[in-house]
Amino acid sequence: MSKPKRGSDHRDELREEWTARLTDRLVGLSITKVSYTQDEDMEACGWYESGIQLHMDDGSVIVVQRDDEGNGPGSLAIYHTEKKSTEYAPTI
Repeated sequence: MSKPKRGSDHRDELREEWTARLTDRLVGLSITKVSYTQDEDMEACGWYESGIQLHMDDGSVIVVQRDDEGNGPGSLAIYHTEKKSTEYAPTI
């Protein structure tokens, strides 16, 4: 058996920690609205594209970003495991 790559134990710990945090934060919420960022929000973020926003029933908004630094909006991939297909929601 080969040794795990350096840092993989740390990644596993981070995955577990963030999975638990996000499970506590998101499971049970419902999406009440789907929208794209408006021009004024794009400007405030320094973005040149409009990205997807998921409005939740607790008043929070999930913004799909390119990365964790907010360097732009990200596209959303929706995987249908039973249909074995994928849909994409692009940046605009």
